[in-house]
Amino acid sequence: MNENKINTTFLEDTARYLSDEMTALQKAAFDKKIQEDAHLQDEFLQLKHLWENMGHAAEKSVPEVDTDKAWNRFTQRLEEDHNTSHHKARVLSFPHWLKWAAILIFVAGLASYIALHTNQSQPERLAFRNNDMNLTMVKTLEDGSLIYLSELSSIEFDHSFNQSERNVFLSGEGFFDVTHNPEKPFKVHTNLANIEVMGTSFNVKMIDENSMELFVESGRVKVSSLKGDKFFMVEPGELLISRNGKMEKVVSEDYNVQWRKNLIHFKDENLKNILYVLSKTYGTSLIADEEVSQRKMTLTIYDSEVHTICESIALSLSVNYEVQEDSTIVFKSRH
Repeated sequence: MNENKINTTFLEDTARYLSDEMTALQKAAFDKKIQEDAHLQDEFLQLKHLWENMGHAAEKSVPEVDTDKAWNRFTQRLEEDHNTSHHKARVLSFPHWLKWAAILIFVAGLASYIALHTNQSQPERLAFRNNDMNLTMVKTLEDGSLIYLSELSSIEFDHSFNQSERNVFLSGEGFFDVTHNPEKPFKVHTNLANIEVMGTSFNVKMIDENSMELFVESGRVKVSSLKGDKFFMVEPGELLISRNGKMEKVVSEDYNVQWRKNLIHFKDENLKNILYVLSKTYGTSLIADEEVSQRKMTLTIYDSEVHTICESIALSLSVNYEVQEDSTIVFKSRH
């Protein structure tokens, strides 16, 4: 886990949530709590992963965990940490969900111990946010995938992105243009569903804590509930609506995904990536030679005319550009 100290209340709530021992109101409050805190959302996803793999661990002949003993050992350690070691830990009788909470604490504590003694702590996440009400922020990921972020939206991803897997965490609305790689499925995690693709373009919009929309422009997308008990395959032109735990698909011929082309903003991005985005967005081939491709700039595009955009880039970076016979636009150094 990311913190050395384990929040037992959150672990207990997570266990009750995953074992379906919460009321509808309690679940709604828990969903809202983790949605409003990116760190708790991260913790929840990790605990959910532990929960789902407990069955697999049992199949591999892992010694059975004495949940009563694990819980009492843990509470006794907490008492000692707070200078109350003169209190003796009592043997307790637990409801079903609390025994699972004890297992979560036991496994999470073991994972923390291993990480501490092997210097393999969880990597810090990188965050990319759009706090502007009027601009579309664009991010080019290491694998070449593009993410267009709408106002007041954000994504997070680990330093290890694209090494063995491609996971991003979305809050708000984003349009994804994913580079095809069958060896590394691209996964978008939200507080309502998990989305898996190979190479496609689609729009995800979180409307509120209980509702979201997903529209596929090209390719094919698999959308799964957080519990993994149901999923939908969404095809081009289809809109998936998730509301209050229920998912349905409808055909949508006029769903707006053109918002991403209005007022595009790049922040400290290199020219190669900017031209890659513009080529995708406007259907025109724009490239830069090696000498200028890594020059960085901050750029906001107010005009959809490619010629005007090229003039702005050339002026800002003090470079030249030329249109070749095949209509490809090439940026070059002036020297």
